[in-house]
Amino acid sequence: MKKSIKGLKGSPYRDAFKKWHKEFGPKWAYAIDMDMAFIVFNKTNSIPAIIDYKTPRDKVTDTEKEAYDYFVDKKDIPVYLVIIHGDFDINKCHYCGKKDVRITDDNIDFITVENYDEDEKEEMSIKEYWKWESNIRN
Repeated sequence: MKKSIKGLKGSPYRDAFKKWHKEFGPKWAYAIDMDMAFIVFNKTNSIPAIIDYKTPRDKVTDTEKEAYDYFVDKKDIPVYLVIIHGDFDINKCHYCGKKDVRITDDNIDFITVENYDEDEKEEMSIKEYWKWESNIRN
C-alpha cells in the first residue's frame, strides 16, 4: 500500500456526520458503519469480502444482520467479523472527546475471524491473519 494512504486517519467530518445522523435523524433512519471492504484491482470480483470489526463483547445488531444478509445473499460477497484480542493503548482523541485506541502488533494477543454466514470461527496469530487475508483477496 502507498505511504500516502497508510498515513490516513479517519475523518472528523465523517465522524461528526455519523453522530449527527444517529442523534438527530428520524427513528426510521437506520444505518450501519461498515468497517472495511477489501478491494482487489483488475479482478472480476473487485470486492471479495466485507470486514466488520467487533470487540469481544460486541453483538451483531438487527440492522447489521440486514446489511450482512444483503451482501451475502444478493451480492454473493462474504462478510467476516474480525475481533482483535489484546491490550491496547488508549489515548484521548484530539478532535472528538472519545477514546482513541491504537492497535499495534505488540499489543495483539490473537485475532478471531468469524464467517458471518457460515458460523465458522477461527483464532489466529497476526501472521496467520495476513495469510488468511491474502487468500481471501486471491
